[in-house]
Amino acid sequence: MLAFLVTLTTLVQAAPPGSVRPDGHIYQIPWWEREPVPLLPPEATSPPSVQPYSLGEFSPIEGIVMTTWYNSSFGGSWPAITPSYTAMIEALLDRGIPITICDSPEPEGAARSSLSAAGVDADDLTWADCNLNTIWMRDFGPFFAIEEDTTTMIGDARYTGRPLDNAYPESYASSMGHEAYGVSLAMEGGNFYSNGEGLCVTTEIIYEWTGATETRAREVFQDTLGCDDTIFLEPLNDEGTGHVDMFFTFVDRSNAVVGSYETGYDASNAALLDRNAATIEAAGITVHRVPMLPHEDINRDGWDDFQTVINGFFINTEAHRAFLMPTYYEAYPSETAAALAAMEAAMPGVEMVEIPSDDLIVYGGSLHCVVKAVPVEQWPDPCDDPYTFNDDDPRCEEADADTDTDTDTDTDTDTDTDTDTDTDADTDTDADTDTEPGPSFSSSADDDAISEDLKGGCACSSTKAPIRSWLLLLPLLVFSRRPENRT
Repeated sequence: MLAFLVTLTTLVQAAPPGSVRPDGHIYQIPWWEREPVPLLPPEATSPPSVQPYSLGEFSPIEGIVMTTWYNSSFGGSWPAITPSYTAMIEALLDRGIPITICDSPEPEGAARSSLSAAGVDADDLTWADCNLNTIWMRDFGPFFAIEEDTTTMIGDARYTGRPLDNAYPESYASSMGHEAYGVSLAMEGGNFYSNGEGLCVTTEIIYEWTGATETRAREVFQDTLGCDDTIFLEPLNDEGTGHVDMFFTFVDRSNAVVGSYETGYDASNAALLDRNAATIEAAGITVHRVPMLPHEDINRDGWDDFQTVINGFFINTEAHRAFLMPTYYEAYPSETAAALAAMEAAMPGVEMVEIPSDDLIVYGGSLHCVVKAVPVEQWPDPCDDPYTFNDDDPRCEEADADTDTDTDTDTDTDTDTDTDTDTDADTDTDADTDTEPGPSFSSSADDDAISEDLKGGCACSSTKAPIRSWLLLLPLLVFSRRPENRT
């Protein structure tokens, strides 16, 4: 099967470096050859009504949204489901993760047949009717954010060159009853990570080819994605997307993975990734290094394919933590095994789910690039984050009552008998009768440095069920189809 896919890919994609690639590829031309995208004025996009905040991708999720290979993008001969897709879907279903596949009728039929042939019951998935250009759901899909009361909000960035894909976030938000707001930058979701507490990571291409200054990019990230601080890393040399998810991921709010190359193999990218790792460490994040696999032009289309095990995604729930990791045993068995061991060391307590991705990477991306995870509508750690509006979360009060060992036994044997013989044996055994409700958090210098004033919004006054009944709405989804207005 892999030989067939590589042969087919070569026939469809064969093109010299710098030329326009087929529509289905993750990018048509490498980022450094793209025409700069004019920056829209702020009034050209709908700003959010309140401050949105981005959760970390390691936060609990309630489902996955994805699409399938579109036959029309590949001359009518590309399979709707490839081996990597089948393995990924099986892994998600085995772990009870709901899947919504956004498809138009023709590819849906082909996808159902492919899944059935592989022993997967297609009826275990939710199928939504929509019309898209490509499979790269991570890049064009909605930016999930929440406001202070944990209501979901949908950020909609500009996704250039593919009008149907670009229209999807607004359609999704409308169908789910979420507020959609504009992210006034041309950007892709594969070039954005948040640690869930105001620290965001991207690469320099955000402002190098969008017409924005770094200052402007920081402002947009702050206003639309809740980034109190944004780190701009160097993109890999000769890797066409320029995306941060090719070599980086957060593990949790204070740990991250950064790829590495041997100097003898790729001295330029080895030094570049070392600089990126140092930049992340300087922000107070513990960095774990994971070896990158060799990069070479597997399908002979003129550009190197960057095999990376880091381009996976979390499917964490309240009960279980797991990471779907792309593997490339067919081409690089020993290198993949070494990278797996490094990932397991970097993510203790996380189940590493291996998904063969040899058939996917030749199109410029891997597992992280083709899915969007729908986060649970809750602050994962409200009692231990820098956001003051979470201080009165009922979970914090319960935790305080359960774990407080401060036996303030203030028995106050005040024998004051008007003779001023106040013995006041203040042994402080008072069972926490502090007059101020909720916990008090100590503020560190680091917290102060990341715009604490921007985090001090109103306190939450209500609690919500942690999981929305969004799955009940999915069978009713009918996304509007828009004509292609290619220029």
